Amino acid sequence: MNLQLLVLVLILWTETLAYQSPGPGPEYADVVFLVDSSDSLGSKSFPFVRTFLSKMINSLPIEANKYRVALAQYSDSLHTEFQLGTFKSRNPMLNHLKKNFGFIGGSLKIGNALQEAHRAYFSAPTNGRDKKQFPPILVVLASAESEDDVEEASKALQEDGVKIISVGVQKASEENLKAMATSQFHFNLRTVRDLSVFAPNMTEIIKDVTKYREGTIVAPITPVAPITPVAPITPVAPITAVAPTTSAANADKTVPLPISCQKDSLADIIFLVDESVGTTQNLRNLKNFLENVTSSVDVKDNCMRLGLMSYSDRAQTISSLMSSTNQSEFHQQIQKLSLRTGGSNLGAAIEQMKKEGFSESSGSRKAQGVPQIAVLVTHRPSDDAVRDVAMDLRLEGVTMFAMGIQGANSTQLEDIVSYPAGQSISTHSSYEHLELYSENFLKKIHNEIWAQVSTHAEHVELDKTGCVDTKEADIYFLIDGSGSINKKQFEQIRIFMSSVIDMFPIGPDKVRVGVVQYSNMNQVEFPISLYMDGSDLKKAVFNIKQLKGGTFTGKALDFILPIIKTGKSERTDGVPCYLIVLTDGKSEDLVLEPANRLRAEHVSIHAVGIGEANKTQLQQIAGEAERVNFGQNFDSLKSIKNEIVRSICSDKGCEDMKVDIMFLVDSSGSIGPTNFETMKTFMKSLVGKMQIGAHRTQVGLVQFSDYNKEEFQLNRHSTREEIYAQIDGMAPINRNTLTGSALTFVNQYFDPAKGGRPQVKKFLILLTDGKAQDEVGGPARALRNKGVTIFSVGVYGANRAELEEISGDSSLVFHVENFDHLKAIESKLIFRVCALHDCKRIELLDIVFVLDHSGSINPQQQESMINLTIHLVKKADIGRDRVQFGALKYSNNPEILFYLNTHSSRSAIIDHLRRPRDTGGETYTAKALQHSNILFTEEHGSRLKQDVRQLMIVITDGVSHDRNKLNDTARELRDKGITIFAVGVGAANQDELDTMAGKRENTVHVDNFDKLGDIYQSLQETLCNNSQETCNLQEADVIFLCDGSDMVSDSEFVTMTTFLSDLIDNFDIQSQRMKVGMAQYGSLYQEIIGLESSPNKTQWKSQIQTMAKSKGFPRLDFALLHVKHMFDPSVGGRRYAGVPQTLVIITSAAPRYDVTDAVKVLKDLGICVLALGIGDIYKEQLLPITGNSEKIITFQDFNKLKNVDVKKRMVREICQSCGKANCFVDVVVGFDISTHREGQPLLQDHPHLESHLPRILEAITSIRGVSCGAGAEAQVNLAFKVNNDQEFPAKFQTYQKALFDDLLQVTVRGPTHLNAQFLQSLWDVFEERSASRAQVMLIFSDGLQGESVTTLEQQSDRLREAGLDALLVVSLDTLAPDEFSSFGFGQGFDYRTHLTIGMMDLGKKLSQYLGNVAERACCCTFCKCPGTPGPHGTRGLQASKGFSGLKGSRGHRGEDGDPSRTQAHGMVPTTFRSPSPTPRLHEVSASKNSLAGQGLSAGKDSSFLLEGHGGDRSVYIPNQMLEAHKLVNHYGTELGSAATASLTSEPDGHGRKEVGLADEPGDASVQEYYMDVAFLIDASQRVGHDEFKEVRDFITSVLDYFHITPAPLTSVLGDRVAVLTYSPPGYLPNAEECPAYLEFDLLTYSTVHQMKHHLQESLQQLNGDVFIGHALQWTIDNVFVGTPNLRKNKVIFIVTAGETNPLDKEVLKNASLRAKCQGYSIFVFSFGPVHNDMELEELASHPLDHHLVQLGRTHKPDLDYIIKFVKPFVYSVRRAINKYPTRDLQAKCANITFAQPEDTGTDDSIFFIPEVYKIEAGDSELFGDLGSQEQHLFLLGDNHGNHSGTTADLIQKLYTLFSSGELMVNDEEEPSSEETVAPVNDKRDGEDAR
Repeated sequence: MNLQLLVLVLILWTETLAYQSPGPGPEYADVVFLVDSSDSLGSKSFPFVRTFLSKMINSLPIEANKYRVALAQYSDSLHTEFQLGTFKSRNPMLNHLKKNFGFIGGSLKIGNALQEAHRAYFSAPTNGRDKKQFPPILVVLASAESEDDVEEASKALQEDGVKIISVGVQKASEENLKAMATSQFHFNLRTVRDLSVFAPNMTEIIKDVTKYREGTIVAPITPVAPITPVAPITPVAPITAVAPTTSAANADKTVPLPISCQKDSLADIIFLVDESVGTTQNLRNLKNFLENVTSSVDVKDNCMRLGLMSYSDRAQTISSLMSSTNQSEFHQQIQKLSLRTGGSNLGAAIEQMKKEGFSESSGSRKAQGVPQIAVLVTHRPSDDAVRDVAMDLRLEGVTMFAMGIQGANSTQLEDIVSYPAGQSISTHSSYEHLELYSENFLKKIHNEIWAQVSTHAEHVELDKTGCVDTKEADIYFLIDGSGSINKKQFEQIRIFMSSVIDMFPIGPDKVRVGVVQYSNMNQVEFPISLYMDGSDLKKAVFNIKQLKGGTFTGKALDFILPIIKTGKSERTDGVPCYLIVLTDGKSEDLVLEPANRLRAEHVSIHAVGIGEANKTQLQQIAGEAERVNFGQNFDSLKSIKNEIVRSICSDKGCEDMKVDIMFLVDSSGSIGPTNFETMKTFMKSLVGKMQIGAHRTQVGLVQFSDYNKEEFQLNRHSTREEIYAQIDGMAPINRNTLTGSALTFVNQYFDPAKGGRPQVKKFLILLTDGKAQDEVGGPARALRNKGVTIFSVGVYGANRAELEEISGDSSLVFHVENFDHLKAIESKLIFRVCALHDCKRIELLDIVFVLDHSGSINPQQQESMINLTIHLVKKADIGRDRVQFGALKYSNNPEILFYLNTHSSRSAIIDHLRRPRDTGGETYTAKALQHSNILFTEEHGSRLKQDVRQLMIVITDGVSHDRNKLNDTARELRDKGITIFAVGVGAANQDELDTMAGKRENTVHVDNFDKLGDIYQSLQETLCNNSQETCNLQEADVIFLCDGSDMVSDSEFVTMTTFLSDLIDNFDIQSQRMKVGMAQYGSLYQEIIGLESSPNKTQWKSQIQTMAKSKGFPRLDFALLHVKHMFDPSVGGRRYAGVPQTLVIITSAAPRYDVTDAVKVLKDLGICVLALGIGDIYKEQLLPITGNSEKIITFQDFNKLKNVDVKKRMVREICQSCGKANCFVDVVVGFDISTHREGQPLLQDHPHLESHLPRILEAITSIRGVSCGAGAEAQVNLAFKVNNDQEFPAKFQTYQKALFDDLLQVTVRGPTHLNAQFLQSLWDVFEERSASRAQVMLIFSDGLQGESVTTLEQQSDRLREAGLDALLVVSLDTLAPDEFSSFGFGQGFDYRTHLTIGMMDLGKKLSQYLGNVAERACCCTFCKCPGTPGPHGTRGLQASKGFSGLKGSRGHRGEDGDPSRTQAHGMVPTTFRSPSPTPRLHEVSASKNSLAGQGLSAGKDSSFLLEGHGGDRSVYIPNQMLEAHKLVNHYGTELGSAATASLTSEPDGHGRKEVGLADEPGDASVQEYYMDVAFLIDASQRVGHDEFKEVRDFITSVLDYFHITPAPLTSVLGDRVAVLTYSPPGYLPNAEECPAYLEFDLLTYSTVHQMKHHLQESLQQLNGDVFIGHALQWTIDNVFVGTPNLRKNKVIFIVTAGETNPLDKEVLKNASLRAKCQGYSIFVFSFGPVHNDMELEELASHPLDHHLVQLGRTHKPDLDYIIKFVKPFVYSVRRAINKYPTRDLQAKCANITFAQPEDTGTDDSIFFIPEVYKIEAGDSELFGDLGSQEQHLFLLGDNHGNHSGTTADLIQKLYTLFSSGELMVNDEEEPSSEETVAPVNDKRDGEDAR
């Protein structure tokens, strides 16, 4: 063991960081507010201070054991308002503020106030509160510079432990604020008005200051990061195995504050203003408007970014989004606006704003999901077109608002703004009026941000929930395809249809969809019965091609009528039918009568009009105004979709709704009589959408001002008309707004005494226009705790934050600009009520009804019982893979009605339940339960073994006659895993119900059968809560990244792990269809379960539930950097197979460090990020992590995770692929059959084709998703080109078997011939020539029949240049020679394979080719990895020892060393400075894995961490140390992905990091990863000038695939590149001239940029003859041989334009053979018409399909095509996929003798391991001077120096530490290569390594 340790150890020793864990820190504090009341502030500004204080008091949890608050104001003296102990809660404080808090006045003496506050508030005892647990905080508000000194007084406070937050307004002194504040907690606001919006930030700041410490104790090394370590490990006790962890080294001594923005202040906003405003006053008003709007926004780089553009006849950018970093700077930019004259080219200005203003280079954060908003201000019409450019801008995701001053063109403004135009346009009579509008417009901006970021995801979720009840429907689209619609607009129609489809379950017994397109003709795109799967349906939608032509809507309505009738005949009665008509113009024929005929067939018609559509015709088509939707532009369809979907879903979602709704209406004086009438109309409209009645919806009404008035109770009225009359009779109160009092008052109206119904969902709809003048939080909370859902509807005078506090959920708040806008939210509000009135999602259960049919039940009672079962069936999602029902009836004997697997449709189950049955006999319930066992068997459909929950619902009305058996029988069922719900009616015995159910909560008892209707909702809720959520993804890789920091308490952590355990029940991890892993983070990042581990559910849950919390400060940024490795294919990830990749982050805090780069890497890898924020965290803070507000969910506390609906929603979110954009591959299939006769069936006489074609088509249309967007489907569309276009026109569609059946029936018009015209006819089928769609021709041919190959080659080249991605030809003659390879392309490395119809794997090969085409087209990647890498093979047998080498010559004398440095034998100490993490560690048990126990005989997977007793010293021994590798890290950079990037990143920005195949070293030795490369370029006379330029550009592009070393002479890391040309003019063999011209050698350049610059500026053509062999030999002898540190991988790229000179042939043959035998890899690119196949094959390395690319045929090379071959080739070299020389060649090489190239760089090294590792040293004297104040890096050098004693001493000391027990084993796996080691430098000890 001793000897092995001595031989194997190379280490790095550093000082240990002395950790002090801050722990979670205090949560609450004693807060004293000291506010300015001086003349500097002024009495007019004082109310803003009072409002600020009210907000602060409302926002802090003020209780005896939480926050205490005191208040004082000051001017020249202190005035105490109340002490810390005066008030115990917030209400008395608020009353004090209202009644007793008045302005003082006087001079401003802050220093004096601080002294007096010190005495008054911080000198007395704290009433038993520990200062450490409740730190004292002083918040000082100042408005000007102090007249006295503040520094001394504030210092005294801080010395006494008081933390000070200083806030300045108006003219406050920055110097004063900084002097007072603790650390960085000083803030300066522009005006006192800003305090209101600053208040939420202030709450956060107080919380942060409460936890804040003045840094942590660190060791005396250069501190580069804040230290938040874990507790030290005491290695005396046995160390248990834990997951790999990686610690975060922090960036400062102090913990940074979160990047905090004001609420709703995350946006990029550009103002576009017309500068030709006419007068100076107008310009001043415009400037004031801009200043007012932006004065209260949070302008910071990470919050609000503002831009300013102006225009007249031309546009100019005054300030880009990244120009102004604060309000002051932006206001300075506003002053640059000046009066201009000129035209109004608004269209050009919008175009410029799109291209420049909202570009990433100008500061747009669109890619990060930040809202993009444009604001137009104009007073005149535009002189140029605006409609299309504005739509293009909006399609880029920009929301457009317009301020129209009198004179602006209203139609143009409607064309410009976002939908709905009425809410996006503000019209003003003058610029003066515009200035007055600034406050309301600011609210509009904040509301838009709020809607996009905070509530969008919740609204989408509510809409989907509201549609759950629409389980069956037929939906038809009738879409206008006329010529007035352009391509981009028609694409919006397709997106509209697809998004409607997304809202519904698609299936034969669910929702079906059909599409008809019309213009002046009609075309069925697909019938309603064709596509029974949502995915296929959407693919079919995107295949629809536009017809063009006129607009005949009436004719189209008549055309679709018989189609709808046919569809109706296929469904049972009662399935609703909807027709959505979409048009952009006036119909050229009448529409009313055709529409009436459709309505007569009970078809609900929705009419959608865009642009020029005629609104009268739309009304005639729809029949009702509510079913008409109009938008000015096609992008408005995105919002119209929501309105139509809500209308459709309301029919079923609101059906039979039984709820209690109270209106609480603001009747204060600010409303006014007109608006009061508008509110009445609004309420009546809402009532009109409800079914009113005692057994349906009840409505009550209370109005309020400063007192409350009941209008009517819930049970007062039972008809709409009665309610309308009472609403009309309301009179306003016209007083103040006491909303809190009203909320308290209305609480009683939900009680039975006031008409409330106990088991009915309750809603309160609050309408108000003002801010409450009393406290609302408590009364609102009391209502919500009572089960009341509160919708808050406020007009802009109302405070939205207050409305959110009342509702408790921002998605329940509606905030509109004025009362007229209430109309727009009516349908949305009612739909929300319908969505929430019951639990809808019953998705995965096995349910058995056991129904009492004894003689005590009469037919009417039986019907009530059956109605209950039918209600539950209607609410469930029926299907073999969803909810199954079985049923049994019983009396004396049980009888099975149907099994779980008998029926798979809702209608069949309902029909069976409704069959008439006799009742009679006694009640033998136990016997029935016993018999029900058979229904829960696998044979009869039970999915118990598949973990599907089993439920039984027993309904009985009497006492069981075999009650003595009931207990045992029921227990047997429950023990089997069946949950029993017992429903008793009338005489049923409650004890028996309890016996069956096992617990009281699973029982219900009603007085009679009529009362069963009252328990519908409670039983439905029961099923809903027990139902599992189904995952719609076929497969996925999911990683949970959980917050295990000190911010999460132990109980919260348990709640979180329980939540995760429950979630796993919804995923199929057993089959590995879903792979689920988990990691956690605190100050450490720790992987718990990897994707490759494959645990079953029980094991997964066990690992999670026994997991220890990570602890420490939450370093989410650090965790995001590392978690990407868990998705890697080498550890089980499947991204290359197109499997969705999802990262779910559960966090309790916003990230404190920048996460941008880490998130970008995740996004580039196709990983979808979903964030769940819990606690005091809002969505804007998490948006930088997800880049998509729809992927963020937030909750106030961890207890929400216990909610069943929350768990289900998380499953739905996880199971929703992020891969939105499909990768489209369009394939035209052609048939070239020369023997066809007219009228002959297409496939006749070709039995092979007929039998194989279906499998081929199935294979090529089933390719996996592309790698660049994991989860994005690759959609293959087929069009068949046959010689009979009339009978079978070529049309792209997704493959269905019916398509092949149609093909069998096609007859042809005669023979076809594969010639240029034939290829052109196939190409013409591709109507859309799009770079984002791959285009492929697949031809089945019986031979060329003498057609010109040259002509076909030329046509093929033209098609490739035009955009064709592949031309694949399959021979129908299996014995014929290959005639097609010269013009076919697209097979990649497989291009030599002759495709024939008889090939066994033809479908698979074609699928592979199409997969690679999809990769190239959609991902810019050459090919797709076919799957995850296989497991590593076993290690080979040890080889025999080699012969000793010859003694080398004496080396050169080294440079003089620095006498002050310690020089160990072969070791160079280097200052170690790196903020990067230490490697991941595995802690392992000493008994099993100790060196003593194993004698260092561990295998490949054993790595160790040797650690000292006190945790103060450790030695990392990686697994490679057990193998004899050489050290490769000579210049101090380890090779993770970051290091790879560092090799190519350069100061001038020309480096490029390649993510993908050729990125990281992986398992190969790092040294073997890099290569020396020479490009040998044909520069002869046969290469044309243009071709040579293309070759130069090709080499320039290829350079990006190499990681160029920054030190080519000395380093053994990194690639090196040389470039040569051949052949010079006049060169002949044996002459003195060189056969090649050296542009630069391997040592010339150290950056890619230098190389590219040389190639572009200096590379010239030689124009000589071709001597490839001589040039190759010269390159080896003069470029490679003799170069220091020659790489193991030696690669020569030869670019040749033709055959070599006859004098060179033998030399070429010999030179290439010798090169290959010496281990050179030769890659050959051949182009041009003259080449010799045999010569090229002899030149290139093997296998040829990896090393030889022949373009051939034409002189012009397609070098873009070649470039795609380079990356996989480089990858194959790096990964040693091919061997050089190959095994076959080695026999030949044995007979060849040649001189070994001199290599001065590697063979003298005796380094043993591939990485540099760290040793941490404490105070041990064993190491003497080696470890004092510095961290050192040591490299073990050669054995020829004079310091052998030092090395021996070091290793002996290590051994002594280990053998004495001071070092212990603490690691079992190889450390990750995340650590960055500083380069060697000549700084003296103690200096920084800069």
